[in-house]
Amino acid sequence: MNDHNFYIFSPYNSSKDLGTTHRIEKRLADLLKNSSSASKPNIIIAETCSNALEKLSTYNFLLNIIVRENNNYSEGIISACEGSFKPLKFNIILEQNQNQSFYYNSSGKSIHLDLSRFFYDHDLMNKILKSTLETPEVHISYGNNTRREEEDRCFSSRQVIDDIELSLGKVLPFTRLVYDKKLETSELVSGLEDSIIRSERIILIINKKYLESPYAMKELSKIITYNNDSHKDIRDRLSIITMHSGKCIYNPYEMSEIDEHWEEKLKNIEDKCLKRSSPSKSLLKQKQEIEGFIATIDKIPDLIADLYHQPFEEQSASGYLDVIWRLATKLDSDGYLNLYGSKERMGKSLYTIY
Repeated sequence: MNDHNFYIFSPYNSSKDLGTTHRIEKRLADLLKNSSSASKPNIIIAETCSNALEKLSTYNFLLNIIVRENNNYSEGIISACEGSFKPLKFNIILEQNQNQSFYYNSSGKSIHLDLSRFFYDHDLMNKILKSTLETPEVHISYGNNTRREEEDRCFSSRQVIDDIELSLGKVLPFTRLVYDKKLETSELVSGLEDSIIRSERIILIINKKYLESPYAMKELSKIITYNNDSHKDIRDRLSIITMHSGKCIYNPYEMSEIDEHWEEKLKNIEDKCLKRSSPSKSLLKQKQEIEGFIATIDKIPDLIADLYHQPFEEQSASGYLDVIWRLATKLDSDGYLNLYGSKERMGKSLYTIY
């Protein structure tokens, strides 16, 4: 069954409503024609009330568009689209002369929009279409511990990721969180690492486990190197969550202990190299990587200097609002939809799940 369908319903089978329906169809067709997305969905019209539910139950839809009228047919279809027949991305509820020209109902995945804006607000409609047809990725780099560490007050980095995923699903439902390090083949792990390094949206979850993890430090080293090579400002792409044990990045004495951790590992590798007349490529590679980790640790203070960090308790209690809002503004600048007009409105939506 094709998931790439758009659904249009106007509640009366009259010449007036069919005229509105076909104007909506033409508007969508024009937007799709000018879209850079490779996906070109089918547009399926429910021209009568009798086949409206039949089409919803027959096809999978990316986007449902319903013209709201003051009648039971209209409200019934909207209830179905916000309940049993939720689309993969959004409902668009088109209304005449509504007080708020744009607002989002997260529980129903519904954008409420004045009918005139649908036809004349080109910037908004292009963002809605791009957010419907594409799934922008948010990458997470973290130390892969599933235990609730005592030094992090019984929080695990995986628990933080679960909470972030919950928040994204609520307020940025068109995104995809990428983080799985349990991949079994080196090829898949390498592919994930490569996508994190080049990502436009990266969340670092820093704790002591992260700073002592060869996998996490390898990612961070490559992120910084890619940033320097591509002349991109990493701060535009980066958000940081500092767990309790990660606060050592603000303390030079504690950071010296992390430095000593890697210096000791480097010495062990160097000792192994000295004992061999011809050290293996694998050993030399490990040595080079650890030298890179030590250089990266020295760069962390500069990396985080201009990034504001709430205390971890405040971040967690807010559903990581600061991080999610930062992602939302970055997505908006990248041409995607910001479903909330302000950080405060987004915070109220997150408050309902925490």
